[in-house]
Amino acid sequence: RDLAAALRGGAAGYLLKSADSDELAQAIVRAVRGEASFSAPIAARLAAAFAAGSPPGDGDAGEAALAALSAREREILELIAQGQSNKQIARALSIAETTVKIHVQHILRKLGLASRLQAAMLLAGRR
Repeated sequence: RDLAAALRGGAAGYLLKSADSDELAQAIVRAVRGEASFSAPIAARLAAAFAAGSPPGDGDAGEAALAALSAREREILELIAQGQSNKQIARALSIAETTVKIHVQHILRKLGLASRLQAAMLLAGRR
């Protein structure tokens, strides 16, 4: 429940108290890049929740909001859901990383979400 509440609130990840300083520093860098960061046990719980078909923190976006995405935004959302960073998405689509960032901002605004992680979870929950 804490994890779902944190994600709904816009958290860019979730680390356990036992995270060492290197893990914390790496998580901060990823958060600045707009990427998610989770301790391994948390990532395992998320994967299990998705496999069970009950992803936590899926936001309030509905099918209409997803339908409002452009084809390119939907494509980028799919890549986000696969865990790709903005840099990886830019390479895969042969576009600038700044263009990906702009698309991500539009996706989040259209879906009424606070983070790319919430967007990924929303899409995964619809599959």
